[in-house]
Amino acid sequence: TVRVWTVPPMAQDLYDSTGVSVRQQRACLDEHSDAVWGVELHAFHPLLASASADKSVILWDLQSFTSLATLAFPASTAAPDPPDPDPVPTSLRFLSTEASKLLVSYSNSSLAIFDVPTASPTLLFSSSPASSASSSRPALSQPSALAVHPSMPLALSAHDDGSLRFLDITAGSCLHSLPAHRAPATSVAVDPAGLYAASAAADGALAVWDLRQRVLLSEMRAHSRVFGQGATCVAYHPTRSMIASGGCDALVALHVQSA
Repeated sequence: TVRVWTVPPMAQDLYDSTGVSVRQQRACLDEHSDAVWGVELHAFHPLLASASADKSVILWDLQSFTSLATLAFPASTAAPDPPDPDPVPTSLRFLSTEASKLLVSYSNSSLAIFDVPTASPTLLFSSSPASSASSSRPALSQPSALAVHPSMPLALSAHDDGSLRFLDITAGSCLHSLPAHRAPATSVAVDPAGLYAASAAADGALAVWDLRQRVLLSEMRAHSRVFGQGATCVAYHPTRSMIASGGCDALVALHVQSA
């Protein structure tokens, strides 16, 4: 299920009493039949997208709390080799440069872009590099997380082989693949200015990257491993040079990124 909650206004003081009404559940969206891997809110419209282990992506109207469309994996000969005609969606992001488009990653290493108003696919491509002959890592690797650039047709994908891949979402191709982590990469985020990226991994590592040079700026052990899992998510503050990371050690860590 996906649950929608009321939150206090952003202008309200952090320690003011919010009352019972703002803590109430607004809706329970229960059309998925299996675990929900991710949810994504649209920046400008009352629209929500959710990806599930039931192999579906659902678009929701947050005014009526009803489903608008179910997005299926587009059948195409452009699917990765070996093709998996029925993959599981792993992550999703609305595009910053085209607000009517939704980017979805799948377990067979492919990505699809959907047109939201028509609920139809417009592009299907592989997240694998065009040439991986010089790479010691397999090109086909499941993407676990996505991030989109705020002003360029660029997306980043974090993969189970520890790589971080730069994706051209106009041409539908992988521009570059970085061996970012020694463990599976679990999350990736781009800062609001579009200059840096942060990635997290299952060994608890947090790395910060220069997107212009595609080089590592810093790396730290942000979280301890619990049952083989470390850092699970990473996010940038919208206005300050801060990064937040969450991990299986039940901690949320705040990091200050120096210029």
